[in-house]
Amino acid sequence: MAKNRNQSRNGNSPSSDTQLDATPCSPKGMLMVIGGHEQKEGHRPILEVLAKRVGSGKLVVATLASEEPESQWKEYERSFR
Repeated sequence: MAKNRNQSRNGNSPSSDTQLDATPCSPKGMLMVIGGHEQKEGHRPILEVLAKRVGSGKLVVATLASEEPESQWKEYERSFR
């Protein structure tokens, strides 16, 4: 039996006050995705923009799509120090 897309997992319809999207009303930060093949030495326009936006805030680097995440991380670490 096909489930109505307005039904929750337990088969009940969500109440009218249920927020269906995951967008927070007041975001706490920003997500900036870069491809990993940007310049990491010398003139680094992409990383310079990223560093400027982060300022003294927290930066999280995730090398998830890399086949060599450890070496990729070491390159980023050198770039941001």
